Amino acid sequence: MLPVLIVLAVGAYAWLYWRWSRTTLTRNCRWREDRRNGIWVCDFCGATTETDKNKRPRACLRNGG
Repeated sequence: MLPVLIVLAVGAYAWLYWRWSRTTLTRNCRWREDRRNGIWVCDFCGATTETDKNKRPRACLRNGG
């Protein structure tokens, strides 16, 4: 039973690390789609961006990034 728990814990940490390394979004990032203008707008900082195929942005643009 203990080896199974260890494997699950390692797997959970690996998944969390993978998710963390694939995005720069912060908890304040709230992207909303402005369909009229075809852009995404962040409610928190006001950043705007266009994405391919209307996919939600995966990067925080607060610092101009």
